[in-house]
Amino acid sequence: MNKEKELEIIYKKFSKDVYSYLLFLSLSREEAEDILQDVFIKFWKLFDRLKNLENIKAYLLKMARNRLIDLKRREKNIKFVELNEEIFDIKSEDPADKIKKIEFVKKILENLEEEEREIIILRFYENLKFREISEILSINENTLRVKYLRILEKIRKYVYNYNYEK
Repeated sequence: MNKEKELEIIYKKFSKDVYSYLLFLSLSREEAEDILQDVFIKFWKLFDRLKNLENIKAYLLKMARNRLIDLKRREKNIKFVELNEEIFDIKSEDPADKIKKIEFVKKILENLEEEEREIIILRFYENLKFREISEILSINENTLRVKYLRILEKIRKYVYNYNYEK
């Protein structure tokens, strides 16, 4: 198989995951699309060296995260902006109930620190293993597991104190 075809397959398989991850980090659609394009251009340039990469998805997510950090540093604002509603895929018959659920999830994520939010997004929405997340975030896997348990406890307390139906 030629390089173009292989890259096309990789793009089709992982671009949606990388894009949704960037949206979870609260970027506008335009910023997410720009970073996605940058990531795949860079991946294309490095493709021959990365051919035997064990976990392409984790590598692409880490590239996207690093690119985002670079951009935010340039803007001198490392803090991520408001969460986008479009990233939540909550199924409900009742539109009002769907809105309540979206707002509830947004409030939970907004109450987390940036790193905590990223861990939850990578674990639940990107379905990554702890090993993959530790690789992306450059955190020791055992440290990550401890952080994850603390984050879940924080979320449990929030859910206990604030029900989305209120």
